Amino acid sequence: MALDLEGVHLVTIHRQPATAALRPRPEHNAKPAALAALESSLERKSRFFLESTAALTGIGARCAGDCARTGCREQRCETDLAQLGARVLAFVLAQRVKEETSFRQCRVRFDARVWEAHRQDHAALVRSVTEALATDPARPAAVRALDLASLLDRHWASHHVDHDEPALAAIQAQLPRAAG
Repeated sequence: MALDLEGVHLVTIHRQPATAALRPRPEHNAKPAALAALESSLERKSRFFLESTAALTGIGARCAGDCARTGCREQRCETDLAQLGARVLAFVLAQRVKEETSFRQCRVRFDARVWEAHRQDHAALVRSVTEALATDPARPAAVRALDLASLLDRHWASHHVDHDEPALAAIQAQLPRAAG
């Protein structure tokens, strides 16, 4: 059986390093890297808030229920809350910087009031998380854990709808259309 190779061009494929093969070619990449980074960051934020809310609710439930029945020490609850709370606060601070950097890198001009409202919402979250984590003898760790879970849940729901989604829509609307 003979192969008909008339009109077929043979191409030699040279082995390339994996990183070079995976690097997107700018002329075929319709989405700027800053926008892709922002979208990825917002997805991570959503997952982190969901996971943290679940973990905080778990701490609250365990410390409110099990400790009352089994006599576990309040110190364990304080330690668990402090450790998770520190991760939450670090994430919130880093996320604010990532979002603002991504917005600047996308080179989209936002109305000054919109930009300031977004920044103030992040600042309010940092203050609220810090307050929720403050040790207070009148508020046991279980209550503070549940309060922080509720705070994160409310913040994500309102901030995502009021700030993140409109910002993404504004960036996408101002992007040059991909040649196609």
